[in-house]
Amino acid sequence: MYQSNHEGKVAHHGSKYSTPQEFLDFLRPEISVISCGKDNWYGHPHAALLRRLMKVNTEILRTDECGEVSVWTDGKRYRVGTFVRASRR
Repeated sequence: MYQSNHEGKVAHHGSKYSTPQEFLDFLRPEISVISCGKDNWYGHPHAALLRRLMKVNTEILRTDECGEVSVWTDGKRYRVGTFVRASRR
C-alpha cells in the first residue's frame, strides 16, 4: 500500500529527462535531494528538472550547494542534515 513520501533522491544527478513530472505529481515529496558535483561537465541539475521540482513545491537540496545531505528517520518522522548550511528555496 502506498504511503505519503517525505523525501526523494532525484535520479541520475538531476539530468534533463530524469524524474518525470508524472512521478513527482504522484509522490509529492516534501524534500528532493540531488547528488551532483559543483560545475560538472554535464550541467546537472538541468533547469527543466528544477522547474519540475519547483512545480510540486518540494524543498530542493543539492550536494553541489550544501555538501553531504543526510536523512534520518524512525519510520514516522524524519530529520535532514547538511554539511554546509543550505539556502531555503
